[in-house]
Amino acid sequence: MKLLLSVLLVTSITFTVQAQRFTEADLFQLNQLGLATTQLNIADERIALSLNEILKRNHRHQNSKRAGTVISLLGAGMLVVAATQVYSGNYDQLNKGLVLGFAGAGVCIISIPFHVGAYGARRKRDQLINKLQ
Repeated sequence: MKLLLSVLLVTSITFTVQAQRFTEADLFQLNQLGLATTQLNIADERIALSLNEILKRNHRHQNSKRAGTVISLLGAGMLVVAATQVYSGNYDQLNKGLVLGFAGAGVCIISIPFHVGAYGARRKRDQLINKLQ
């Protein structure tokens, strides 16, 4: 029983120490955000949790921004194709162009929440960065 408890204790300490380590990519990303990681005490648990939260918010910001941009470009492409269909002069192409234009506008509207979410994640990330500085 004592052996089992000691093994659990050692593994829990090992996992908490492993969780506070940052990779070179994480440190590079934090330096890109304007945090001087050489001046921060990364071994402090509170600071390490704050840095992990900043990295998580930054990742969320980048993913939302990327998804919003891709969806916006898809919608813009659909609108360009719709405009060429409408201005081709053929009545059959006109109907297809209008349908495609409305679909493209709908796709562009769908991308708005992604951009808003990216802005919110960036704002929360910047608030956390300001707390550490």
